[in-house]
Amino acid sequence: MKTKIQKQLTRYVSLLLAVLLLFVNSGCGTSSTMPIQNNTETTSVEDVNPSTQDTTSTDLSETAYPVTVTDQAGREVTFTKEPEKIVSGYYIPSSLLIALGLSDKVTGIEAKADTRPIYKMAAPGFLELPNVGTAKEFNLETCASLNPDLVILPLKLKDAAQSLSELNIPVLLVNPENQEQLEEMITLIATVTNTKAKADELISYINEQSDMLASKLASVDKPTVYLAGNSSLLSTAGPSMYQSQMMELAGAVNAAHVRYARPHEKAIDQRVADHAGAVKMTVVHRLRTLRNDSAPIGGDETQNIPWKMF
Repeated sequence: MKTKIQKQLTRYVSLLLAVLLLFVNSGCGTSSTMPIQNNTETTSVEDVNPSTQDTTSTDLSETAYPVTVTDQAGREVTFTKEPEKIVSGYYIPSSLLIALGLSDKVTGIEAKADTRPIYKMAAPGFLELPNVGTAKEFNLETCASLNPDLVILPLKLKDAAQSLSELNIPVLLVNPENQEQLEEMITLIATVTNTKAKADELISYINEQSDMLASKLASVDKPTVYLAGNSSLLSTAGPSMYQSQMMELAGAVNAAHVRYARPHEKAIDQRVADHAGAVKMTVVHRLRTLRNDSAPIGGDETQNIPWKMF
């Protein structure tokens, strides 16, 4: 039976994860700065009615157009008006658009939207939108045919971003690989879409809940957790990935939290197995179940497990 404090911690963790699950990601990358500039000529959106813009507003939460931002690939992109038609080819910014109250402006979405429970619950209209494919098979033609004012793509789709830019369609490349980059992405998209006030509230709430969890879980024993990937039981999140930060936030230790020469090393050696302890044997037991083999797995065999990090 759970104690009272355990039940309270469970509720706190569940509440924060419900917010943060909008943004969980599994890519790789590095951070970049996002200076905001005005009146810089780069890829732009033509302003249909410039006279409707309020250039005298002193509200710092309002975006003054034209505005130039630097995306997470280091590209400068200029917007001369608030985007009204948005295409997102990446589920993380798609979820953010929901949180910023921009669902009605989304006209195109990444493939397999019906596999995202958050869409069904918070933005069912997404399930009916045209899909623009995936990071591996992006549909450039469909995206361009939607005549978007803003396209948001993952960092790996640099070539697609270049092609769209040549069609005068502005693209933001994003790379929310850790908490800092996630907040950077939120600020970037909010600046372009004139939703900075909502973004500030969201970031503030996330940080407040993170601090609260850190305080509540400070004296709790931290279990070692192995996070198996979708593609393979032996694929896991390394210490530089956002999933690892999520585990730490929830009061756990990532079994793959070992040091590497590079932030996103592609192989986990026996050090992970040694660090994981009992976790390794749980994985080995699962392997035996998957191969329908009741024979015990000896120590020599565990040494040859092909540990991988995605």
